[in-house]
Amino acid sequence: MRLRAAFTMLCFAGLAACSSVTVPEHHSYRLATPQVGVGAKPDGGVLRVGGLELAADLAGDRLMVGDGPVKVMAYRQHTWAGPLERLVGDAVVTGLRRSCAFEQVKTETARGDEDLQLDGRVLDFHQTAGHGAWLGTVTLDLQLVDRDGRQLLGGEFSASTALQGEGPEALVVALSESLGVVLDDFVATCGDRGVFVRSIEAGPGR
Repeated sequence: MRLRAAFTMLCFAGLAACSSVTVPEHHSYRLATPQVGVGAKPDGGVLRVGGLELAADLAGDRLMVGDGPVKVMAYRQHTWAGPLERLVGDAVVTGLRRSCAFEQVKTETARGDEDLQLDGRVLDFHQTAGHGAWLGTVTLDLQLVDRDGRQLLGGEFSASTALQGEGPEALVVALSESLGVVLDDFVATCGDRGVFVRSIEAGPGR
């Protein structure tokens, strides 16, 4: 009887210990909608945003941190709320729509014709260190072509925003702000390169 009682007590002690174990909480994040500058800009015609490819080191769903020029790490239990290329693509579409720089901004699968096609790669979308502060760095390699496939604009657009705080949530906020700056730069460059003027001239032939 004593052995049975002792065994029973050990079982209860084991269950109590198990109930005190804390399971790490999982967190998922989405991007804030980029706030792209709105102003009196020429009509850029109909723009289709194609698929955005991810650099190999950004594959997967975890938030990444760059530690030096070659080392990258990932936050544990902190992931994107969907495929990163889709989250960035949706934010690009919404941001460019709000810029009012184009008559219409379509997703990759939307029906109808377009005057311009935007494709690209996501080269940087992670936390980096710079000048004694952590930064949310975004670099997109964007290629803009007209309806005949002629390149109108191409190159890298990059921005870094200091984290206001620590941890993954502060990183996502900084990355969202950096993406807005990148889109602002893209729209301004389109204006400088005469993209809007050429789109207007091509408009009646749509």
